[in-house]
Amino acid sequence: MDKSFEANSFFRNLHHTTARQLLLSLPIAIVYIEGEDLYFNQATSDLLGYSNLEIKTLTDWETIVIRNKLPMLQTSLPQVLTIFRKNLSICFIEIILYKEGGTEFWVLHNISNYLQTPDLSVNLSKKTELAFSNLVETLSNTVLDGKYRLEEKIGKGGYGVVYQATQLTLQRAVAIKIFRPLNNTEDQENFNRFQIEGLSACKVNHPNAVSILDSGISSEGIVYLVMELLDGHSLARELDLVSTLPVKRCLEILIPTCQALAEAHRVGIIHRDIKPDNIFLHKVPQGEIVKIVDFGIAKFLDYKSQEMALTTITEQGTVIGTPIYMSPERLSNTAYDGRADIYSMGVIFYQMLSGKVPFEIGQGGIFSLAMKHLSEHPIPLREIDPNIPLQIEDIVLRMLRKEVSYRPTAEELLKELQKLLSSLSEKDLYSQHKKTRCFTFFDTQTMNASKTVKD
Repeated sequence: MDKSFEANSFFRNLHHTTARQLLLSLPIAIVYIEGEDLYFNQATSDLLGYSNLEIKTLTDWETIVIRNKLPMLQTSLPQVLTIFRKNLSICFIEIILYKEGGTEFWVLHNISNYLQTPDLSVNLSKKTELAFSNLVETLSNTVLDGKYRLEEKIGKGGYGVVYQATQLTLQRAVAIKIFRPLNNTEDQENFNRFQIEGLSACKVNHPNAVSILDSGISSEGIVYLVMELLDGHSLARELDLVSTLPVKRCLEILIPTCQALAEAHRVGIIHRDIKPDNIFLHKVPQGEIVKIVDFGIAKFLDYKSQEMALTTITEQGTVIGTPIYMSPERLSNTAYDGRADIYSMGVIFYQMLSGKVPFEIGQGGIFSLAMKHLSEHPIPLREIDPNIPLQIEDIVLRMLRKEVSYRPTAEELLKELQKLLSSLSEKDLYSQHKKTRCFTFFDTQTMNASKTVKD
């Protein structure tokens, strides 16, 4: 007999009013019958993606759904568990045990169902974050798939944490990003981004793009990406420290960035989030290697590719990326190509030379920023600093053109930047705008007075 039919019959035949109301009123309920047999309702099937024919026993539940031993449950006391859906996405549930005679009822609350409820969202978001934080804190010295030993946590992003780890067979230091589950919609979306990061970085086989070495789901159910371990700091960190850079230093960073983007665009990938945080200055014995990192929101342009379905995430009326560095066509949610990345590079080039981005978020917030990108022209660099070479100002302003067709491609830009590096005079190459910073000093008696100090 069909087990799901048996389970439904069991629900209908329950005579205890409390138990019947429990099953009817709660969004998710699992009924655990005496012994090994396990039955669940349609709501649970919708959550898991598995039918009651696929998950029949407690062993199935532990092996497939939670990928761990079920913890000791205490009656009426909620616990948070991580569950793994059939589509490989992950979410957190709150499980509560009820007992009626010889039958155990596991009531599951999908935390994502409540994240949209204003009065409960804060507490449950904190609960989700706490559960993941607890998991993260226990991962040090964990060995994934018998291959990688996690060691020190070295970074954290919107949908994952990064550990320094050791590849045991080669005794090689690597970086491993651990997937961070979120709510019902987001965890599938973020898992897709996780897949995209691995797929894109593998397709962009270039020394100036971070290398993805491996990926998988461990026997404990941990979703991970293995990357080369980088040593150094981001361009954002460098700009925080020095504000502006000499022309030569700008070119030394942007030329390899452009080389990696040219390769990405050649294989049909747009990064879509080029910004100083995603340009890493990797230290090696021979000097420095510039690396583009975080392909998590990359777009595939190959419409025949099997991976193309992954590119549709967050694109239903939503623009993803970092608005300060985003191109007009992306902000207006219209068609775009690799030259959207070039616009972002133009914003970075402008910032590296002048100490500020061409358009900043004002009182109007993101909307006013978007309107500036769409309709306003940046202040010419030589109005900020007349010592900036004219050729440099020209190329930056062309990178920032509103009309896509007037911007250079990555290949064209690369040739121009290389030519500038070899042709500019020493004076021009070492030209650096000394940004003026304002500091306010308060006289403790008059509580006013300010002065301007130069770096």
